[in-house]
Amino acid sequence: MAIKDVSFDIVFMDPPYNKKFELKVLELLNHSPLVHKDTLFIVEASLDTDTSYLEDLGYYLEKEKLYKTNKHLFIKLKETTTHD
Repeated sequence: MAIKDVSFDIVFMDPPYNKKFELKVLELLNHSPLVHKDTLFIVEASLDTDTSYLEDLGYYLEKEKLYKTNKHLFIKLKETTTHD
């Protein structure tokens, strides 16, 4: 199998908090062949992480799970974003 034929069902990110690395990764993966329309992105983030950029990038927040000191964001591509 060639690398060009690989796509991921789940992408988990645990970047350093409050550095906006998750935003940069989501920007890069938005139209990447490494993800598809059903890929689930799970991001561990600080409680005060802003996700208002998601819609502009072609994503939506499916679920947010809050914990005592952090949260998990479950993010999906919007249906209008073109992926195989």
